[in-house]
Amino acid sequence: MELIWVFDGDSSTNVVCEGYAKAFQYLCDLTTFTNDIKCYTVTGRIAGGTGENIGGGHMWDIVTMEDGKNYLVDVTNCDTGMVGADDHLFLACLTKGDLSGAYTFWSDSNEIVIYTYYEDTVSMYGEALLTLSPADYAYLSVTVTGAQSAVTYGEEVTLIANVPEGAAI
Repeated sequence: MELIWVFDGDSSTNVVCEGYAKAFQYLCDLTTFTNDIKCYTVTGRIAGGTGENIGGGHMWDIVTMEDGKNYLVDVTNCDTGMVGADDHLFLACLTKGDLSGAYTFWSDSNEIVIYTYYEDTVSMYGEALLTLSPADYAYLSVTVTGAQSAVTYGEEVTLIANVPEGAAI
């Protein structure tokens, strides 16, 4: 039910982490990615951060990007007024820690957020999927300038850029 509330258009509706995580998973499931990008909703405990359930059960997402590495996406704690606001916990790499203990993240305000998976989550998904990248996700940012034209739904768009030989993309 919380998934529906995320999209109900009622500004007085409040959802918790389950609604945020499942809504993000739903949107990823509806998206046709051009690369092998996958999203997984996971559960565990969180310490630090903000919200009604600090130190308690929490739900968030792990996204495997086209680079084959896994990143944390905690949409709940990226919301306005939360510890990860301005997307500091979106496609986040770990600051320190590992799967056998806990993953620690620092926000720009130097607040610490610690994530620990439940045992059944580890059993279901396994170590490979739940191990987070130690480095930030590197993406190509493209700015298009010049003539503008309308793009219709489903239309394929190709951007061509001049990239110096040997440059990393």
